[in-house]
Amino acid sequence: MQDTSILWQGKITAREQKYWRLSAEKHKYENVPNDFEAIITIDKSGLVVSYPELFERVL
Repeated sequence: MQDTSILWQGKITAREQKYWRLSAEKHKYENVPNDFEAIITIDKSGLVVSYPELFERVL
Protein backbone atom coordinates (compact mmCIF):
# COMPACT_ATOMS: atom_id res chain seq x y z
CA MET A 1 0.00 0.00 0.00
CA GLN A 2 1.17 3.52 -0.75
CA ASP A 3 -0.33 6.91 0.18
CA THR A 4 0.19 9.57 -2.48
CA SER A 5 -0.09 13.36 -2.79
CA ILE A 6 -1.68 14.56 -6.02
CA LEU A 7 -1.97 17.62 -8.24
CA TRP A 8 -5.59 18.76 -7.99
CA GLN A 9 -6.89 21.90 -9.68
CA GLY A 10 -3.35 23.21 -10.17
CA LYS A 11 -2.27 22.73 -6.55
CA ILE A 12 -0.32 19.93 -4.90
CA THR A 13 -2.44 18.74 -2.01
CA ALA A 14 -2.59 15.73 0.24
CA ARG A 15 -5.54 13.51 -0.61
CA GLU A 16 -6.07 10.21 1.07
CA GLN A 17 -5.55 7.81 -1.82
CA LYS A 18 -4.26 4.29 -1.39
CA TYR A 19 -2.82 1.80 -3.86
CA TRP A 20 -2.17 -1.92 -3.42
CA ARG A 21 -0.38 -4.15 -5.91
CA LEU A 22 -2.49 -7.27 -6.18
CA SER A 23 -0.55 -8.90 -9.04
CA ALA A 24 1.66 -7.88 -11.96
CA GLU A 25 -1.46 -6.78 -13.87
CA LYS A 26 -3.85 -5.61 -11.15
CA HIS A 27 -3.75 -2.78 -8.62
CA LYS A 28 -6.40 -1.74 -6.13
CA TYR A 29 -7.06 2.00 -5.89
CA GLU A 30 -8.95 3.57 -2.99
CA ASN A 31 -10.02 7.20 -2.61
CA VAL A 32 -10.89 7.27 1.07
CA PRO A 33 -12.82 10.56 1.44
CA ASN A 34 -15.08 9.68 -1.51
CA ASP A 35 -15.51 6.02 -0.53
CA PHE A 36 -14.45 4.96 -4.05
CA GLU A 37 -12.35 1.96 -4.93
CA ALA A 38 -11.47 0.17 -8.16
CA ILE A 39 -9.32 -2.67 -9.41
CA ILE A 40 -7.15 -1.19 -12.18
CA THR A 41 -5.77 -3.55 -14.82
CA ILE A 42 -2.51 -2.67 -16.58
CA ASP A 43 -0.58 -4.24 -19.46
CA LYS A 44 3.07 -5.39 -19.53
CA SER A 45 4.16 -1.82 -20.40
CA GLY A 46 2.37 -0.41 -17.34
CA LEU A 47 -0.39 1.25 -19.37
CA VAL A 48 -3.93 1.13 -18.02
CA VAL A 49 -6.19 -1.37 -19.79
CA SER A 50 -9.23 -1.16 -17.53
CA TYR A 51 -10.28 1.42 -14.95
CA PRO A 52 -13.81 0.46 -13.82
CA GLU A 53 -16.39 3.26 -13.85
CA LEU A 54 -13.95 5.43 -15.84
CA PHE A 55 -12.76 3.72 -19.03
CA GLU A 56 -11.79 0.57 -20.91
CA ARG A 57 -8.99 0.64 -23.47
CA VAL A 58 -10.09 -0.17 -27.02
CA LEU A 59 -7.51 -1.49 -29.46
